[in-house]
This record gives sequence, C-alpha cells and structure tokens, in this order.
Amino acid sequence: MAANIHPPAQRRKKEPRVGIFWVLNGEPLIDSALLSDAEPYGDHLTHPRGHAAVWERFQQNGTAPREMEYEEAPRGRVMYNTKSRRFTLLADKCILDVSPACTAGAKTCCSSRR
Repeated sequence: MAANIHPPAQRRKKEPRVGIFWVLNGEPLIDSALLSDAEPYGDHLTHPRGHAAVWERFQQNGTAPREMEYEEAPRGRVMYNTKSRRFTLLADKCILDVSPACTAGAKTCCSSRR
C-alpha cells in the first residue's frame, strides 16, 4: 500500500490571492485571483484583469449597476511585492480614511477563501 504523500486538507497551506475591489453602498465588491495566476507588474504580481473589464462582467451578471461607470465607485487593488514578499494595498483615499469595507476587501483578496 502506498503512503499518503499529501497532508490532510486542513493542514495544507492555502494559496494567497491578489485582487481588485470597489466599495458600493458600504460593502466590498471583489474579484480575486490566485497568486499563481497573477501577472507581473514591475516588482509586483497583480490581478490579471483590469477594473474596466471586471466591472463590465459585474454589470452583465447584475452585481454592479449598469448605469454606473467603473471609475465612479471608490476602488482599489491588492498586489504582491515579490521583493519584500508582502502585500500592497492601493485604494482611493476616501475609502482608506473612513471605510472598514476597504480593510475587509483587502483581507478577502489576500485570503484563499474567494
């Protein structure tokens, strides 16, 4: 009988994510990608799609309002710095200053739950 070479599911390290997000009505709207699917951007790994393309998809599936352009809602992104091996949060100042939804968005982007 062959030995089980894979650790139990609960002990496997889950892959982190990068992502882009908006804050709509005080709630985060997030699209994330596994770090292994991220695209290089200088010293960073970033989400493989841009805000405009993802917003259009959200509009098509009814998640985002059709009458609103993607740059109207406060937005941000979580990238991974390959040199420092840390995540970087970029977001509109208005949500960094006042919204716990921004922090929730960043945590969700980086976690492996999405």
